[in-house]
Parts: sequence; C-alpha cells; structure tokens
Amino acid sequence: MIGLFIKDLLNLKSQLRFILLLLGVYGLIAITNDNSAMLGAIIAIMGVMIPTTALSYDEKAKWDKYALSMPLSRTDLILSKYLLGIAFSLVGFILNFLISLWIGFTSYKESLILSMLLLSAGLFFLSFVLPPMFKFGVEKGRIVMMLLIFSPTLFLLILKNMNVKLPSADLIEKFWYILPAFSVLVLFASIALSVKIYSRKEF
Repeated sequence: MIGLFIKDLLNLKSQLRFILLLLGVYGLIAITNDNSAMLGAIIAIMGVMIPTTALSYDEKAKWDKYALSMPLSRTDLILSKYLLGIAFSLVGFILNFLISLWIGFTSYKESLILSMLLLSAGLFFLSFVLPPMFKFGVEKGRIVMMLLIFSPTLFLLILKNMNVKLPSADLIEKFWYILPAFSVLVLFASIALSVKIYSRKEF
C-alpha cells in the first residue's frame, strides 16, 4: 500500500507544486490578516481534492484494471486513496496550528480547537466524497463533492432564516473533542463502505 501511496504522490508531483504555492499564498494572507481560519478551510477542501485528483489520473489511465492483475488487493487500492487524503489533512492540521500560534491572535488551546475542528471537517468531506467516486466514477462523484462543499453554507443560511440559535463559542469549546472522535468513526464507516462498493465493481 505504501508503494501505491508513493505512486500517487509521483503522479501528483506537478499538482503538488501548485498546491504548495497556493498554500503559501493563503498562508501569507492568513498571517497578514491575523486569521488562519481561511487557510484551514482551504486545507480541508484540498484534503479532498488531492485523492480525487489521483483517482482521476487512475481512471484515465485505466490503472485499476492493470493494478488488479498484480498481487494487490482491492482493499489496498481503496486504503491508498484514503491514506493520501488523511496524510494531507494531517499536514494541513499541523501547518494551520503553527500559523495560528505564530499569528498570536489565539491562545494555544484556541489554536488547537480551531485546527482540530477544521481537520474534522476535512475528514467529513473525505468520508462522504470518496464512496460515490468509487461507485460512479470521478466525473459524477465531483458533483457530490461540490454539493458537500457548498452545503454547509446553505445549511447555515437556512438555519439563520429560520431563526435557529446556533451553538455558542463556549459550548463548542466545552465539547470540541467530540467532533474529531465522531469524524474518525465516520471515516472508518466510509472506508468500509468504499471497500464493499469496490469489491463488487467490475472492470
């Protein structure tokens, strides 16, 4: 599986340069404006885009059919894509945490909470986007990805129009550790679903 992970990184080499440049620009904006939340949101989205881009390359090259002729299991192929997204999300978590501390706008605990919540959001996106991609392919799966990216904003607008009171900052700070734990459980469920979908897929 590590070999598959390295293969994806090599395939994404040109994209990774652009991503690093983009992160550098947004990191500079975050430092200049004393706000790392925007950088964290971009990282959460990219944590999903990286494995989906790798899937797109594999789909165009018909890699899956070739890979399954080798001593590789379908589970390995699935896990390698999740590993790619998780690895990038964790790197993004560290980067966002360090930048928020460097800015000095928030305390250590607030920086940790913000970074963990953004990491959780990224893992949620990853969990809901990958199964449809394995089921329907990258092109149709991207529709699901776009819906998920914009759905939180739409959901919050609906709640606001309905005069629903959102959780306070104090409540979020008190129970912040629940969301990361829940996101990990959702991630494991997503992996199990993707393995089940992929095991039935014919090439």
